[in-house]
Amino acid sequence: MITYLTPQLTRPSVTKIFGLYIAFFSIVIAMDASPSEVPEEKEHIAINRITANIPGLDLPLLSGSGIVSTAFSGPYYRVDEIHRENIEDLLRNVPDLATRVQQWAKETCRENPITRISVNVPNGLIDSIEELLKAAGFSRKSLTYCLSKEAALNSLQKQEISTENIHTILSLDSPFLSQTAALYGEFNKAMKVPGLFYACVTNLLAKGGKIYVHYNPQTSAIDGLISHSDCFLNKHGQESITVDGLFVNPDARKKGIARKLIKYALNEAFEGGTEMIYWETGTGRIDAQGFYKKHSLEPDGFEYRYKSPNEVFARHFAGQILQNMLRSFGIR
Repeated sequence: MITYLTPQLTRPSVTKIFGLYIAFFSIVIAMDASPSEVPEEKEHIAINRITANIPGLDLPLLSGSGIVSTAFSGPYYRVDEIHRENIEDLLRNVPDLATRVQQWAKETCRENPITRISVNVPNGLIDSIEELLKAAGFSRKSLTYCLSKEAALNSLQKQEISTENIHTILSLDSPFLSQTAALYGEFNKAMKVPGLFYACVTNLLAKGGKIYVHYNPQTSAIDGLISHSDCFLNKHGQESITVDGLFVNPDARKKGIARKLIKYALNEAFEGGTEMIYWETGTGRIDAQGFYKKHSLEPDGFEYRYKSPNEVFARHFAGQILQNMLRSFGIR
């Protein structure tokens, strides 16, 4: 059952109103891509790397892929490179470095329709930069994993896993989409706002991201899903994606569905030219961490997240508006 969330609005400031307009128009624009415009094959887009324009710094500190689109959490700003050669100099010579980083984060959130800034910190750099990020308003949220094409294919080839009953969501016309929306609602409570889900999915598919679902013919239901972002370039210049959603209905677990979804999604991605797979799992998701460890996957670092002020609006208010708009088009 999908629960509709009603926004609670209280005297927004001018800055908040400005952020609300940005988030709303970005989602409306995302909906402008019609199903016929959604590519059936991933497009290879050479996205330029972006160095964080932190005020008053002569040396670079953070670089990343820029905005990445996902179905689970909407568009976010991805940082995956910390210039370790400059950390000590900057910490020693810029006493208000944390304030400057926070100012950059606020400006980035204000100028872009994103739900968060995500900084992926490898294990070897956590001690050097964690205190700085926390002082700048970031918090540790997830463990990060990465898997190269070579390692993944070697692992997948050893596993005899059927990929029967896996389907790809290609457009809003998909007969599986309403069930997928409901399953996403169980996975992420914020996605119980249907308008936000459809807006994020439209944006994701139009840019080359994918959603795969497992259909159980015996129950005529979708009981598992996996989704990944559009293509971006990592710090090594490799075409990469991030898996932002892997969920199996609790009643259908322990039946190999998650492994089927992972094998199918990764094979499709690598055949399309992807060289590196990334994903995160919450620090409290012990079940997911156990699943990955069972398959010989160990986290290589942590994600530190700066929450955008636009997130609340994007997840609640805009979702409610879009829900009503979609109903007028016969989409529920």
